[in-house]
Amino acid sequence: MPTKQIITTTLLVFVVASLGYLLVGKSEDITAEDTPETVVETANIQEPVLDEMESPVDLPNRRLIAYYFHGDVRCPTCRAIEEGAHQAVQDFFPSEIESGSLEWKTINTDEVWNSHYVKDFELVASSVVVAEVSGAETVEWKNLHKV
Repeated sequence: MPTKQIITTTLLVFVVASLGYLLVGKSEDITAEDTPETVVETANIQEPVLDEMESPVDLPNRRLIAYYFHGDVRCPTCRAIEEGAHQAVQDFFPSEIESGSLEWKTINTDEVWNSHYVKDFELVASSVVVAEVSGAETVEWKNLHKV
C-alpha cells in the first residue's frame, strides 16, 4: 500500500472519529435532572412566535461546522488532506449534512475578510477545525492538529 494512501486513510479515520465524538458526545450530556417532569416543564416554555417578516433561518440554531483552512499557496498534500476530509464528512455524515446540523466550509485565510479565523481558531498552518455554532456565535471548537 503506497504511503500516500496510508496517510490519507489514517487522516480520514481521524476526521470521522473526531466528528463522531463531537456529535455523539453532545447527545450524552443528559443528566439525572432530565426526568420526565423536567422535560414536561421545559416543553411548556413558550417558543417565540414568528412574525410574517421573520423566517426560521433568522433564529439561532446549533450546528457543527467542519472547516478546512488554507492559504493562497497550496501544495498537493494540503489539497489531498482537504479532499480526504471533505469526502469523509460527506460519506459518514450524510443525514447530518442534509438536516443542516453539519456543514463543510473551505476558507482561504489569506483573504482579508477571512483573516479573523487565524486568531479565532489559533491557526498556524492549513487545518481542519470542527466548531459548534449557535446562531452566529462559536460555542466550542477543536483544531484537528493530527490531520
